[in-house]
Amino acid sequence: MHELLVSGGAGEGHGGVCCLYRHERGSSTSRGSSTSRSSCCSLRALPRACRLQLHHHSREGLQGLVDQPAEPKFKGALCQIYVRSAPYGGSDKSNNGHRYDSIPFANGMIGAGMSCQLIHYTHEEHDKFFELCKCFDFIIVRCNPGQIKADGGDQQKFDDGMRGIRKLGKQVWPSPDVMEKMGAKDALCKVANMNIGLPDTLAYYTEEEFAAGFKKTMAFQPRVIKQNRGSSGEGIWIIKLKSGNYCKNYGDRSCTDDE
Repeated sequence: MHELLVSGGAGEGHGGVCCLYRHERGSSTSRGSSTSRSSCCSLRALPRACRLQLHHHSREGLQGLVDQPAEPKFKGALCQIYVRSAPYGGSDKSNNGHRYDSIPFANGMIGAGMSCQLIHYTHEEHDKFFELCKCFDFIIVRCNPGQIKADGGDQQKFDDGMRGIRKLGKQVWPSPDVMEKMGAKDALCKVANMNIGLPDTLAYYTEEEFAAGFKKTMAFQPRVIKQNRGSSGEGIWIIKLKSGNYCKNYGDRSCTDDE
């Protein structure tokens, strides 16, 4: 049997759920061990309305999430931000209030023997949220640039909180410092000529660069074009040649406007 533990109050929609943790009754963490999750948060301390809302959130919003392991190798969480002023919580969200890739992410971690809880950050409960984060071994951060601010929060305060989690020896992926240095899409251009990159990955800053570079890459393989930072799933195009007449090697030719 599972008990759902949450830190936070009850609000409207998914934004009222700060974060949840599924605690396995009968596991080592429920028998008073030093890693007991009940020492971090208590379901009994919550208002009844919050418990009911969490029950609705867990039943309707977590469809497709496989069962958490009873004895996980590591305990993790996937952190999201639900923008309460935006439909569905943001353009990157499905109608369950989660990012489209959140449940597949969590299922991948669970399949590898780890637990992975889906949690939402609410700036009004900043301190409670980061107290809960201390219960996990790792945090996967999936908050699009600009969304914390759009929900009324402070990105710098959130980042500093995650830096504090890292100082405790917890893993945060990606860390705020990595996001600042590598969060923009042009990071792919910086590794284009390494063995982990693709040499036909380009960034365009002028119309002339776009006209020359795009036609050259377009002739080689289908293209994905997106904004440099903070697309939130919008403004992304997949482009293919109508005839499929791609050249064998990158740089062999450039396509024409009518292709």
